[in-house]
Amino acid sequence: MLLEEILHSILDSLDDYCILHDWQNLPEKIKSDLDIIICKKQLILLNENLVKLAKARIIQNLRHESTCNYFIIAYEKYNKHHFVAIDAATDYRRNGLVIFSANELLKGKRQHKGFWIASPESELNYILAKKILKNKIDNKAKIRLVQLSCSLGNTAITESEKIIGNSSAKRVIPLISKQSWKEIDERLPKLRYALIKHIILKNPFSPIAYFIPEMIRIIHRIVFPTGLFLSVLGPDGSGKTTLIEYLKIDLEGAFRQTNLYHLRPYFFGKSQNKTACQPHNRKCYPKTISLLKLIYYWLDYIFGYLIKIKVALIRSRLVIFDRYFDDILVDPKRLRLRNSEILSKFLYFFVPKPDITFLLDAPPVIIFKRKQEVILEEVTRQRELYKIIAQRSSSYIIVDGSKNAREVAKKCIDVIIDHLNKRYLARNT
Repeated sequence: MLLEEILHSILDSLDDYCILHDWQNLPEKIKSDLDIIICKKQLILLNENLVKLAKARIIQNLRHESTCNYFIIAYEKYNKHHFVAIDAATDYRRNGLVIFSANELLKGKRQHKGFWIASPESELNYILAKKILKNKIDNKAKIRLVQLSCSLGNTAITESEKIIGNSSAKRVIPLISKQSWKEIDERLPKLRYALIKHIILKNPFSPIAYFIPEMIRIIHRIVFPTGLFLSVLGPDGSGKTTLIEYLKIDLEGAFRQTNLYHLRPYFFGKSQNKTACQPHNRKCYPKTISLLKLIYYWLDYIFGYLIKIKVALIRSRLVIFDRYFDDILVDPKRLRLRNSEILSKFLYFFVPKPDITFLLDAPPVIIFKRKQEVILEEVTRQRELYKIIAQRSSSYIIVDGSKNAREVAKKCIDVIIDHLNKRYLARNT
């Protein structure tokens, strides 16, 4: 089993780690991410194991807390990319507090099918603290809390005292055993207060230990964003819309979210989400209005990137543009612009560029057969101009759009995985 082999390659050489929950079906089944607690000294070894993977590639580290490394690994199975994440934390922190140290959660760890898993006591406290701080206990957590509290018996009360205090533990554990969830839900705000109070009394410097590393993490995320900025170019009929749909679905496990834009960021105004039919049938603006409109578009790209795109990249999102500023150079008539070539070329150099631009290329006859929005001669002209632009930078990838849509998407995803892997290695080795 490939996934099992990958997990063993990553974890077998580690001594001080354990899987915190959802380990019951390992290695046959795994959810989208595997939560582990790990000794800080072992992080270097973990990173080395991820870099040396033979049948998978490390592509991301989305640090959602200063001590929480959300590693995303890509592997290929049945000619399709899959993603698995290992959320490796050196302590458990949330809401401005350090709740558990690694040593506390690693205490009493045990073996399960070749993997180290948390002790029932650690798992109980971890799930309880996590759900109390979220102010919500989902059904899956309820089932597991009942199992743990029943198996631990009176020890469950003794253990939960360590995070919510004696009086709260004596109330909530019997309620869990009885599955009195309505009453527990009503008590969650009080339990949250009790947990925070208990942590601060135990360690008054917990907020300081949280916020100083957190500020460093935020600065690092701003300087080195973990999102990806893509654009997809090509004449009408080249397959842009289909490719973007595949990218959105197939890359879901590699990013937090996907933001889609058509042509520009729409910092000024709202996107109409309308595709113009027969775009060249509309009359162009007068020269002065065309120049003003071009500058308006350019400013939209500048401010849109700074306020919308950059923020999305910092938040680990995939940003995809269907068309980009390049289309103003290739097909100004679509935007009803005239006599704008010189200014367009000048402004182009100041527009923020995508990390990767895919140019879908195909013989003009094939493109025209798919979509007759413009005449064949115009399709031929656009195709040649796109290819000239694509020669300017290695960030442009020309893809054969005449092939099967799934094959085209696979080619593009291969390029993206390779880019993310190289970026990770450049930042972490």
